[in-house]
Amino acid sequence: MNAKTNKSSEQELLAIVDYILNRADTKTIEVISEAVKRREQELSHEFAGLSGISPENMAKKMSESINQSIEKSLGGVRDTVRNFAGDIIRQEAPGISEEELNMLLDSWVPDGPSPDGKLKSIAKNGKVSGIPADVLYGMILQFVSYGIGEMPDSENKSLRDSMGNWTEKYWAKFPVKIQQEIKRFISGEISSGEFKKNIGMLIS
Repeated sequence: MNAKTNKSSEQELLAIVDYILNRADTKTIEVISEAVKRREQELSHEFAGLSGISPENMAKKMSESINQSIEKSLGGVRDTVRNFAGDIIRQEAPGISEEELNMLLDSWVPDGPSPDGKLKSIAKNGKVSGIPADVLYGMILQFVSYGIGEMPDSENKSLRDSMGNWTEKYWAKFPVKIQQEIKRFISGEISSGEFKKNIGMLIS
């Protein structure tokens, strides 16, 4: 493979990474995931004729290597975008505190999953977006209880009397990743146990 081909391949990979990071929605990610699985199966069949080599293991190792490479690339892009956004915010709002700045950046440029597929904690010094983790957890449970129709009318009335449209205010306080997990649970995509486990990892 010549230098020109190498450069072209690198440009294609960067374009793919940029698309996944900045433009792909949930449905698109699902399509990409299915395409990767199909390619893994094709590679498995291609290597099936090689003696002494397990095509399943080879495909798995290749997949892990690709995923790690993509995650490293995505991480580099996130860091670049985060630093760029931070510089712009500091120029436009020189009086902003580091805590406020990090809250904005965490919302706009959230971290991706860890290499082992587990959710990364978004808590800093026991707080998430400036809210103590235990307080935020209580807010999440209240919001979800209301969302699935299990909140007592008396509790809902009390919250509305004291805060007005409390669900809207709560939702605005939840970081993007928390919002995603809430949507997944309320829509029935994940179980109660999975939801609590994921929230626990995010705010721990």
